Amino acid sequence: MTSLPHTACLRARTASGHEIACSPSDVMAIETRVLPHQACCMVVYEPLPDLGPTKSNMARYFSGFMQPMPWIYLSLDQNQATDPERSTRVAFDLAVQQIGGRGGAHELFALERIIDYHERVLPRYAQEYGELILFQTVMLSPPDIRKQGDDLVRTVLERLKTIASGDDNFCRHCGKDGVETRCSTCKKARFCQEGHVMGWKYHKVWCKPAGA
Repeated sequence: MTSLPHTACLRARTASGHEIACSPSDVMAIETRVLPHQACCMVVYEPLPDLGPTKSNMARYFSGFMQPMPWIYLSLDQNQATDPERSTRVAFDLAVQQIGGRGGAHELFALERIIDYHERVLPRYAQEYGELILFQTVMLSPPDIRKQGDDLVRTVLERLKTIASGDDNFCRHCGKDGVETRCSTCKKARFCQEGHVMGWKYHKVWCKPAGA
C-alpha cells in the first residue's frame, strides 16, 4: 500500500454485495491469534536444472498443531464504528489458504466485511484467541524474506498499470494471463475455463448484462 500514490482510490467489493472505497492511508493491519482446525503442510518446490534434471530444493512449513499462532490481515476503510454490525470496514486476508481456507465465495483470498470475516469465514478454518490488535504500520521482515515481498509488489504494480491502460487480459479468478474468453453476461470480465466456474459465485454478485 505504501507504494501507491496517496491520491489512489482503493475499491473493495465483497461476495455479499458490500462495497467500500478508501485511500491507501485508510489501510491498517490487524493481528489476532488462531489455532487452525487442521494441521497444514505447505511445500515450496524449486527446480534446480543447473544441478541436473531431477534436482530440486524443497522446503516444508507446518502450522496448526498445539499452540495458537499470530494471524495478520488488512483492514480497509476509515470507518471507526465500534459496533461490528455498523462498521463498514472490510477484512482482506491474503493468507487464508495457509490454513486450508477460502473466501466466502471460494475466492483464493478472503475479502469480507469485518463482521462476516470473524463470524462466518475464519471460524470455518480456525479458532480465534484473544483480542484484536491494530497497527498503522507493521514490522519489516528480514531482508531475504522482504525481497520476495518486493518482487510481489512490483508484479502487482505492473498488473495495475496494464489494467489502467486497458490491457487487462487476465483471468479474474486465478490471474492467468492471455485469457480471451469473457463472461457471456457482462461481456467484460475475462475468465479461463476453470476460473469461470470457480469464480462465478463471486462474479455473479456484481455482474450486470452488457448495455444495462
